[in-house]
Amino acid sequence: MRILELKAMRGPNYWSVKRHHLIVMRLDIEDLEQKPTDKIPGFYERIVALLPSMFSHRCSEDHEGGFFERVKRGTWMGHVIEHIALEIQTLAGMDTGFGRTRSTRDNGIYNVVFSYVEEPVGMFAAKAAVRIAEALISGEKYDLADDIQKMRELREESRLGPSTGSIVHEAVSRGIPYLRLNGQSLVQLGHGIHQKRIRATITSKTSNIGVEIACDKEETKQLLESYEIPVPKGRVVRSEEGLEAAIDSVGFPCVIKPSGGNHGRGATIGIKSLEEAKVALAKAKEISRSVIVERYITGLDHRLLVINHRFICAAKRTPACVVGDGKSTIAQLICGIDIMTDDISIPLNESGGAVLEVNAAPGFRMHLDPTGGLGRNVAEPVVDMLFPAGTPSRIPIIAITGTNGKTTTTRLTSHLMRSIGYKVGMTCSDGVYIMNRLLMTGDCTGPTSAQFVLKEPVVDMAVLETARGGLVRNGLGFEHCDVAIVTNVAADHLGLKDIHTLEDLAHVKSTVPRSVRRDGYAILNADDELVMAMRKQCDCKIALFSLDENNRLIRQHCKLGGLAAIYENGYVTISKGEWKLRIEKAVNIPITYGGKAVFNIQNVLPAVLAAYVQGVKVEELREALATFVPSAAQTPGRLNLFQFKKFQVVVDYAHNPHGFEALGKFLSKIPDSPKVGVIAGVGDRRDEDTVNLGRLSAQMFDEIIIRQDRNLRGKTDDEIIALMVKGIKEVDPNKPYIIIKKEEAAIRHAISTAKPGSFLTLCSDVVPDALALVLKLKEEDEKVAFNTDDIPNRNKELVG
Repeated sequence: MRILELKAMRGPNYWSVKRHHLIVMRLDIEDLEQKPTDKIPGFYERIVALLPSMFSHRCSEDHEGGFFERVKRGTWMGHVIEHIALEIQTLAGMDTGFGRTRSTRDNGIYNVVFSYVEEPVGMFAAKAAVRIAEALISGEKYDLADDIQKMRELREESRLGPSTGSIVHEAVSRGIPYLRLNGQSLVQLGHGIHQKRIRATITSKTSNIGVEIACDKEETKQLLESYEIPVPKGRVVRSEEGLEAAIDSVGFPCVIKPSGGNHGRGATIGIKSLEEAKVALAKAKEISRSVIVERYITGLDHRLLVINHRFICAAKRTPACVVGDGKSTIAQLICGIDIMTDDISIPLNESGGAVLEVNAAPGFRMHLDPTGGLGRNVAEPVVDMLFPAGTPSRIPIIAITGTNGKTTTTRLTSHLMRSIGYKVGMTCSDGVYIMNRLLMTGDCTGPTSAQFVLKEPVVDMAVLETARGGLVRNGLGFEHCDVAIVTNVAADHLGLKDIHTLEDLAHVKSTVPRSVRRDGYAILNADDELVMAMRKQCDCKIALFSLDENNRLIRQHCKLGGLAAIYENGYVTISKGEWKLRIEKAVNIPITYGGKAVFNIQNVLPAVLAAYVQGVKVEELREALATFVPSAAQTPGRLNLFQFKKFQVVVDYAHNPHGFEALGKFLSKIPDSPKVGVIAGVGDRRDEDTVNLGRLSAQMFDEIIIRQDRNLRGKTDDEIIALMVKGIKEVDPNKPYIIIKKEEAAIRHAISTAKPGSFLTLCSDVVPDALALVLKLKEEDEKVAFNTDDIPNRNKELVG
């Protein structure tokens, strides 16, 4: 067997929108496709002997022992490996139980999907499960102990500690989202402007001055003394000479500890001689230059926990009694002190006790899970402090998906929300923008980019383009969104990652609307049958949009009081039940090019609807639409039109048949002639899709220049070009075309040879480069010689 691919889902995903932590293993079981478990002699007996606890697995039989029954009757190895991966995680102390295994179109290749608690453990479990299955098949002995121990070690390395984990758990129980910011204990609670951060038990509300004082034991002691709080008598020393003087003052027994230490590092207690003191001094100076010598206070050891200026609880610590287990070191079996007193119920100045130490980041374990007595939910007052009742923790998230129109819809939605004062964080195929400032370049439509926005502390609204690639690779970068837009579902990227049909692609994209909060909106294209089918899977409000006001589904929806955006009588209109709110004539909306770019009218509809459900008023929508101009600045690569002296050039990202069809309808309304297209194919598309691009190009353009994308993605340039030419010749064997493989050379040729009155369409995959070149050539085309005679009111004595 071979593991072909291994990845972790970290949010709502193709496999499940409710189970966010899944391992997806693409597994080739090779010749075992012909050998289900009942055809492998002794397999059933060996798996029962090695993993008897799997009797609890019900499988599809829905009763205990069901999985073993399946093995006995005969099941395929991918299914077995799924169950093994789940069981060994449970044996390692991480009980988890969701899994599913699906065959693919490729013979013997399966997608094995199972849940995990800690990602590194889940990845290890996938590989270990394959090894275990191979041993069971061959009859070799397999010692599970090493795998179980390794998974436990990985868990300890990767999971949050008890203090941090308790705070995160309490936050999640209240619906507060969290993001882990590093591999240790730095965690963000909440999103954007509402976020708070914790590192273990230090929070973003913890004073930096307070932390510094707590880390300086002598300064802490002096402050406590100034408030008449009992502390052990002591002195600060830096040398053996000072040590003797301090001991003369303090006496024996004494305690020596570093001034800047914590967690008991470098501290020695119960010192009874000068020789012991000198050894303790050397030990303490390894941690801190200054060392504290103080009186040794006897009594019971207590730790008091104070959160947000309130006493929360106390723990009495008994001296450690270590019983060896033959494996662990003493350091692994024991733990520090704060207050020493015989009776904590009476004041320290009466009991003779004292405050020994103040900790800025106290551990919660002893309060959460004490050896004796009741545990206390000490994380609750921490979250109460960070998020008082009624305090928001989330920012509105608008997520946009679909095949075409995503980026334009995302940019327009972001523009609409910014126009009324939101500080918007936006992701799209061009980059990540925070308040309209580009902070990250490239295709930023995946979960990492989404979380980049959600981590930004100034953002109070997220508008996120969400593409197929990120959904398939890792899932969404957020648990829930407030609004989801699905523009359309059309043929693109089919044949990749087991997404072979339009129905498969629609299921991937449905992850976004299925993740909308119950009180949020899924905004769906009523003109697209596959998009409309998603409404049955959504557990939220539904709003629809259509270019046809007589769309039957729209009429039914609005008759029942539903919300929709439609194109009627030349207007972009919101239908609210039986009422119509006309926003603006399409011809007055710059992005529609006077109504010629119908696909952009379609993009306007869901953007307007998303803004409307988020509280933007009709007059505000009208004003904002008028200022969204299709240009290299606002919509780079999306129908950017450039007027040269004798011809026009448009740069567009159209790269699939659906996009080409929409572009072709726009070009059919343009009177300029001849129409010249610079086109390219993509190597990771199906052959029939690339041939179809050639056919569509032959219908759209009078002359064609075939170039090649920078990234060939699996095919040679000659193979891709041959497919394009095949499609062109199927439509018109005499269609004029030339091949110029380099994009820059192709664009320069098209512009330098353009005939007066012609219309050039440049379909680009590296939009910034293409735009920069066109702008440069346009500047050269428009260059006007400067003459001093043109200066108004020129003073000839001052200007030559």
